[in-house]
Amino acid sequence: MERRDTTFLRGYSFQGGSGRDPWKRGGHGPGIGVALKQELRRPGPWMVGFGISVECLPDERNTIALSTTRKDQHGMPLTRLDLRWRENELAAAAHGVEEATGMLKLLGGQIIPVHPEPAPPGTAIHEMGGACMGADPRHSVTNASNQLHDAPNVYLTDGAAMSSSGDRNPSLTYMAMTARAAAYAADRLSHGAA
Repeated sequence: MERRDTTFLRGYSFQGGSGRDPWKRGGHGPGIGVALKQELRRPGPWMVGFGISVECLPDERNTIALSTTRKDQHGMPLTRLDLRWRENELAAAAHGVEEATGMLKLLGGQIIPVHPEPAPPGTAIHEMGGACMGADPRHSVTNASNQLHDAPNVYLTDGAAMSSSGDRNPSLTYMAMTARAAAYAADRLSHGAA
């Protein structure tokens, strides 16, 4: 495929797989009785699929706040999230769907369900942000060593400290942040800091 200019910043990645539709296809396809059972004894058709991961850019309109009026069953304030896909993420997702569909068409197969709309924010497994890292305590929650500005004996080493989700699995980054924070904390303790 030829390279085209895009209207969005940053990028996206694909995750995919292939395989044969298993016997469970009997739960969502046509058929009943003996004929269905006989059909399910044969391997199903081959399928190839793509999932698209789009980077969510930092946006000050995406917020997390504690409710001043609503509480949970333990009396703790409920969290209010206001997180939306913005124009950049929607443009990247649309481009990704177009590119994935084009690649699959090159294989000569039948294109079946295409879901052009991204899943709602918060439904992925690597959500990030909300307690971002930075040098200025007025605009960030942790320092460069993942130590909370307001509670120096607390370290936060998960995705909350990251301002952008990127479009790749961040697990190794979390591990690196944790190792760095642990080394920093150990060094502080060895010098008598709390």
